[in-house]
Amino acid sequence: MNLTKPMCTVTLLAIHHIALWTDCRFRRIPNRLILSGAVCAILAFAAEALFLKNWLSFGGRLAAGGAAGMLHGLPYLGCRMGAGDLKLAVVTGILLGWAPWTLYLFYYGWVMGAAVLILFALPSRYRPASLPMALLMAISIDLCLWLEIGL
Repeated sequence: MNLTKPMCTVTLLAIHHIALWTDCRFRRIPNRLILSGAVCAILAFAAEALFLKNWLSFGGRLAAGGAAGMLHGLPYLGCRMGAGDLKLAVVTGILLGWAPWTLYLFYYGWVMGAAVLILFALPSRYRPASLPMALLMAISIDLCLWLEIGL
């Protein structure tokens, strides 16, 4: 029994859409948003693991967060992604857990591929210099949640 699934869904949608708004408007994602999501998620999942004696699930969530950090760390080190996007990816991995995170990566790959195809189809003078990654992450998380739980 997963006691935290409704909390994860609401938190994911809230964090991603607030990050989307701030990233599109101000071109940065506030640390307060990321930190509050990460702390609440880790405390809730640690409490769930403690009471249900399901430490494997907690470890899977931390592993998904770490894998998301490593996967998004390469574009960050290459100056192609901001630190807020990297931290948002880590919080997404922690909130989703390992199995749903791999499904999210599938949708994320499709959304990124579609965005690249659309950008290449545009004439070079109409291409934006950069694209808010929170936009692609929010579309991917919406697709993942919509198709997984039918929102």
